Formats: sequence, structure tokens, C-alpha cells
Amino acid sequence: MSAVHESPGAGIMRLPVASGVRSMAAMLRRAGVDTPEHDAKLLIAEAAGVALRDVDKAMLMGDSLTVDMPRLNDMASRRAAREPLQYIVGHAPFRFLDLAVGPGVFIPRPETELVVQEGLDWLASRHIDAPRV
Repeated sequence: MSAVHESPGAGIMRLPVASGVRSMAAMLRRAGVDTPEHDAKLLIAEAAGVALRDVDKAMLMGDSLTVDMPRLNDMASRRAAREPLQYIVGHAPFRFLDLAVGPGVFIPRPETELVVQEGLDWLASRHIDAPRV
């Protein structure tokens, strides 16, 4: 990453978000990652301990965020090596939940959300309020 400003603490630095996203996205793109900008923003959000919307806002406003640079660099290297993003950050969205995931755990897919919704719609259409599994 370029253009970081050091702060007290082991590896905690202020990162100009727009240039950080551009730099990391370029690295991920060279590694063949399909969604480099999105992945870069998610990794920066994780390293800064903020929501993705906060990264988007910082980019728009030209702001910096305080990030754990050793953690960010480690996560970026892992993603460039094509490790699933969800395993790197340790969670994945599924419907209205944020599920913990890691190696050995299936990563929830958008298609699975559709199947669950179809099942719920089927139950509702048959007025089954308390299904037994």
C-alpha cells in the first residue's frame, strides 16, 4: 500500500481510503481476483473495524481510516493467493444473518438464499406455521 501515515501502536496507521482501495484492487486484479475493488473495500473495512458503508463514505469524502496494516497486508496476500474472502474475514452474510465461516465450513451462496426463500414461500402458501424437520 502507498501513502499511509503512521500512528502510535504496532502497525496501526491512517490509510487514505481511495488510494488504498486503488492500490489493493490493482494487486488483486493482477492475481486474477474477479471482484478486486469490492474485495479490497471489504478487507479494508475488516482491518479498520468498520462497516463497508464507512469505507464507501471515506472514499467519497477523500478521508483516511485507521487500519491495522499488518493484518490488512496479510489478508490482501491471502486473497491474492485466491483464498475465499469469507474465510479470510471469518464471516459471510446469509439472508438476515451474518454467519461465522472458516475452512471446512461451506460458504453460504446467493443461490442457497433463493432455495430457502422458495421453501418458506411454499410453507406459507400451505399455511404451515410450525413445520417439523
